[in-house]
This record gives sequence, C-alpha cells and structure tokens, in this order.
Amino acid sequence: MRPDPIPSPANQFFWDALNRNELQIQQCAQCQTFLHPPRPMCPHCHSLEHNHITVDGKAVLYSWCIPRHPQIPMFEYPLITALVDLSGGVRLLSNLIECQTSELKPGMALEVCFVKTIGGKTIHQFRPLQSDAEGIHD
Repeated sequence: MRPDPIPSPANQFFWDALNRNELQIQQCAQCQTFLHPPRPMCPHCHSLEHNHITVDGKAVLYSWCIPRHPQIPMFEYPLITALVDLSGGVRLLSNLIECQTSELKPGMALEVCFVKTIGGKTIHQFRPLQSDAEGIHD
C-alpha cells in the first residue's frame, strides 16, 4: 500500500478534498489562473486571495517515465509516473494505474481515480478513460 501524504498548510485543502474523493485545484481569486502546486501568492498578478475549485478529473497524458531501480516496497511495479494535463490547463504529477506500459501514448485520455493509503488516507491516481456512455459518441 502507498504511504500517507504529508500535507503542508498550503496544500492541506488538496489532501482534504482527496479524502472526499474530490480533486481540487487552487485558483487565483483575482485573475482566475489555476495554481498548482498550491502557493500563497499568484505568480501572475501577485494576489494573495485564492479559491479551491473542484475539477472533473478528466485529463490527457503529457509524458511519463517508468522508474525501475531502486524499487520501493510500498509501490507496485511497473510504476508509471506521469505528467497529466487537466482540462483546466493544470499539469499534475501522478501515477497511472490499470494500464499496460505498451498502451501509453501522448494525448491518451485519462480520468482521476482515488486510492487508499496504508493509513486510510486517499491519494489521486489516473487511469485510462473508461468507455462508458458519458464521453463516447458516434
């Protein structure tokens, strides 16, 4: 099982939302820019005001790597570490699950899923977008 996250005051909202099976991203209240990782000041307009926006978790695969050594006992291998682009323009570091390394390709449609840690907390992972009636149209 995965280790528990170690929140900071700046990202506590992110981890609390994951425990509710929600993916939240910080957004500047002044210029509406999404900010990830979370930070106290917007780098664009320098505002100290921000909101936390729940996003739908749809994403596309930007890039990935498959670390091989040293293997960490708390992780399942092959471990796919990925950069994913959320629909709101945020690039997020995560892991991919429920897919084979041979299936990976840039632009691959993904969705967030939620996985429990060893201490019962929740973390985000991504998997290939499930082909249900919601996004598949002929």
